[in-house]
Amino acid sequence: MKRQKNEPKTALAKRLTEVRKLVGLSRDIFSLKIGISIQGLGNYERGDRTPDATVLSAYKEKFGVNLNWLLTGEDAMFIDMMMTRAFNISPPTIPAGLMKKLGRIAYTTYRDAKIKLPLKI
Repeated sequence: MKRQKNEPKTALAKRLTEVRKLVGLSRDIFSLKIGISIQGLGNYERGDRTPDATVLSAYKEKFGVNLNWLLTGEDAMFIDMMMTRAFNISPPTIPAGLMKKLGRIAYTTYRDAKIKLPLKI
């Protein structure tokens, strides 16, 4: 019987997991690269434990992760896009359909407020 996957207990744990998955490495390889045991990585990704400064620093040094994003969820995920290219990571994009809907919302909001938008940007 397959073990049920649990959601991370903390926002930090969720972001730690997101980094590893985005980089595309298995837990064992990723843990070796940042210098911790696979069990330790599991504890951090589940939110059972909080990584110390050494572990957080390894995320930055090895993968170019922005520590402000890692700790708070604010700013860009990566500080060094050159490092992300080594892992074939492309920056997150907004799907075209969503962008079209957002444009329509902005247009109707400005129109309803009687604010004239410039014709060219």
